[in-house]
Amino acid sequence: RSFDVLVVDDSEIAREVVREVLLQRGYVVREAINGKEALREIEQRRPRLVVTDLEMPVMDGFELLRSLRAAKATRELPVIVLTSRGAEADIRRAMNIGADGYLVKARMENEELLATIERFLTVDVL
Repeated sequence: RSFDVLVVDDSEIAREVVREVLLQRGYVVREAINGKEALREIEQRRPRLVVTDLEMPVMDGFELLRSLRAAKATRELPVIVLTSRGAEADIRRAMNIGADGYLVKARMENEELLATIERFLTVDVL
């Protein structure tokens, strides 16, 4: 069974890297370039998981997280942050808002990304 994963990042290269890793594992990958576009995508067809950057124009990852956690329909939607921001304050802020995982791009290995994602996709949710 393949799962829908929404990748949210304004960097085409970053989205491409994540997309390739996920496609090789059999996931269905959808993409958005900012939080506002991500919310529209989620409204149209809810993914099983979101991987989002923090720094994006229009609506950043923190705002996206806030919006997802504020809505009953998406409160439990797993969200993994994948960002270049590795400062303790950024990690704490994202986790406090409701991120389920936090990976720093410069230190992230593909297997770590997959392991983090698969922690949230092993149980089938109706």
